[in-house]
Amino acid sequence: MKKIFSYIGITTLALMSFMITFKTTAVIKETDEIMIKINEEKQKYEKEPIDAKIEENKIIPGQYGKKINIEKTYDQMKKLGKYNPKYYVYEQIKPKLSIEDTYDKYIESANPKKNEISIILNLTENIELKEIEKLIKNQNIEVIILKDNKPIIENNYFTQDNNYCYIEEENESKLKECAKQNKHTIKKHDIKNNLLKNIKQTISNGKIISIEINNMTIKELELTINYIKNKGYKIVKIQELLSEKNTN
Repeated sequence: MKKIFSYIGITTLALMSFMITFKTTAVIKETDEIMIKINEEKQKYEKEPIDAKIEENKIIPGQYGKKINIEKTYDQMKKLGKYNPKYYVYEQIKPKLSIEDTYDKYIESANPKKNEISIILNLTENIELKEIEKLIKNQNIEVIILKDNKPIIENNYFTQDNNYCYIEEENESKLKECAKQNKHTIKKHDIKNNLLKNIKQTISNGKIISIEINNMTIKELELTINYIKNKGYKIVKIQELLSEKNTN
């Protein structure tokens, strides 16, 4: 019996010692200058999520929020030995309404907070693919190339993605078919002539630019891409444009 009481006493003392050490460590951490600074400054870097926006039968992607993981951030900065906001560790916060859960609406553009655009090239019969390949390679950009509204090529210069359906006119049966496959339906508006003029009039953040590549637009394509770049837009692949993840 004495051994049992002795064991209980030792165990109790060990637990009490652990709790005291834990509490002491927590107090020291909370009073650490780095932790104090993290708590003072964190609101400057955290962002609330933005819900996707539904307008009739269309949806505009939202944006994940970001919250600072205090413990991981503290550990990072403590190793560094000083406070530095570059070492904040973030957790993504999914919006309540997200395109990740919504497939029965058309997408025509991305979140307007993104200073990015995507380009879709819709080939016609009389355009050589090699000519497009050369241009895109020289421009060092990624685009979607379609024929009959389906991606046609995948190589070093083109990143295709079959997770989307592409249409020019609303089609409820096609929309439902794609939704069943967890695919988003992109409703595009092909520019068929006066390419550069049209781009100058309509370009904006999050724009999906769809171009019918014919004998007229092919002549303006390189000039148009240069114009887009010079205006400060980043040309990205469509899955990156439509992503709601917060990368800022």
